[in-house]
Amino acid sequence: MRYESAAVGHEIERSRLVRWRYLARIIQREDRSEATPDGKTILYTRIWSAAWLKLPASAMQTGCMRSLIFAAVIVPIAELSCAFQRLMLRSQHQYLTSAFDTTSKGCPMNILQVNSSARGFANGTGSFSTRLANDVVRGLRAAHPEATLTVRDLILTPHPGLDESALRALFTPAEHRTPEQAARVALDDGLIAELLAADVIVLGVPMYNFGVPSQLKAWFDAIARAGVTFRYTEKGPMGLIEGKTVYAVLTRGGMHRGQPTDNVAPYLRVMLGFLGMTDVHFIYAEGLAMGPDAEARAVADAQAEITRLLEAA
Repeated sequence: MRYESAAVGHEIERSRLVRWRYLARIIQREDRSEATPDGKTILYTRIWSAAWLKLPASAMQTGCMRSLIFAAVIVPIAELSCAFQRLMLRSQHQYLTSAFDTTSKGCPMNILQVNSSARGFANGTGSFSTRLANDVVRGLRAAHPEATLTVRDLILTPHPGLDESALRALFTPAEHRTPEQAARVALDDGLIAELLAADVIVLGVPMYNFGVPSQLKAWFDAIARAGVTFRYTEKGPMGLIEGKTVYAVLTRGGMHRGQPTDNVAPYLRVMLGFLGMTDVHFIYAEGLAMGPDAEARAVADAQAEITRLLEAA
């Protein structure tokens, strides 16, 4: 059994491809079965992907591009990765057959933590948003010891902002992109793939000048792609990233919750909802710059809210 990519023209051995964790949104599926010499029936599915697959660095050794578009894959369903199964189940309410259990029961939870604070965090000191986001992840992993974690630090690995060259690359058909344009689009594809593979997203979001950090805005600009993470319909836009739970830790020096000065929570709710993520929980830590006592209360209240949310999950 081998995997074929019409876009790249290379074949990749199944043993390598099944280890790829990230699959973009599925838009079409064809199914077939095949009899084995011993009389058993193996079910296969052919997936046409409208977005790009994020490949491991080792895939470069095969001469393949780091990202594939419109990749056609044939794989025994029983050998699909857990993340793969989840994506298929979410995009297809009715699956291939009841011949075997296709639920993702037993698959580990995938957590994506996105840190956007300009301050570092080490040895228990530094960024409050990162510290509290770590607390959320710690609680999730305590409840789900098998959970996997991906940390995207937007300061340590800043994502390029949206500019004219990026727009030109995105609006250029893949087959006509220059190597530089393909590389630029691939950066966005990597962030989209991380998001699609996650079950739970934990955002660390400080308030800077009444708004979100510019690095987080660049992240949203990268993951919001028409036809992949949202689409327009006759009734308006529809988010395509469903089935996710989001915990957003909001830290501020002053008191802004529910006030006109809070542009962070409304922005996050709109952006996440626009992309289809509506199960969103905000955790506030305010008054962090209003003295040691206020700081201690803010952290304690936020940690209590984290405990309450995770116990209710």
